[in-house]
Amino acid sequence: MSIMQDLYHSEINVSVSWFWDGGIEVKLGDPLNGFVAEDRVQYWGQVEPWLRDRAIEHFPDSLFARMYRDKLSVRLIHREPAAYDIGDWRPSSG
Repeated sequence: MSIMQDLYHSEINVSVSWFWDGGIEVKLGDPLNGFVAEDRVQYWGQVEPWLRDRAIEHFPDSLFARMYRDKLSVRLIHREPAAYDIGDWRPSSG
């Protein structure tokens, strides 16, 4: 299964939206219950890793966290950069 499908099955709500040249907005949570984390990433490939890491952080007792925690721990132990850690990617205004 995919990270998105596993989040859905674990009843963890997410929101993903974009406006061209404004990045991709990712949020963990929902408008009714509130968002526990939100950020912008530049590439679609950064969405799932960001959601995975935030879901493990904010819902540590969830089925999702139990399924993915080991993958996150391995990455942190080896100090690999997060896929969404790209610095300031926004275009200059000049």
